Amino acid sequence: MIIASLAEIISIGAVVPFLGILTVPEKIFAYSFMQPVISYFDIASSEKLILPLTIIFILASLVAGGIRLALLFVSTRLSFAIGADISIDIYIDAPSISHMRHI
Repeated sequence: MIIASLAEIISIGAVVPFLGILTVPEKIFAYSFMQPVISYFDIASSEKLILPLTIIFILASLVAGGIRLALLFVSTRLSFAIGADISIDIYIDAPSISHMRHI
């Protein structure tokens, strides 16, 4: 659940920077922490920067959605298992056994 929360924070938190890069892509070259990434991938213009960042944003959103679906699947399975255990405990309770003695 914590991992799903962190993935959700990353996917939501990436929206504003992504929109900022789409509107003013030249601004990314001014950030010093992005210079190693830009030089590693040999990106010379802002037009070449939009496609990789779009792919990264899409992948982050898909990973967050996948983690959210996995959490939903696990929590649903847990709920069904708890419901089954409770219904078995209710069925095996002493009052229900008394009516089966006459059979």
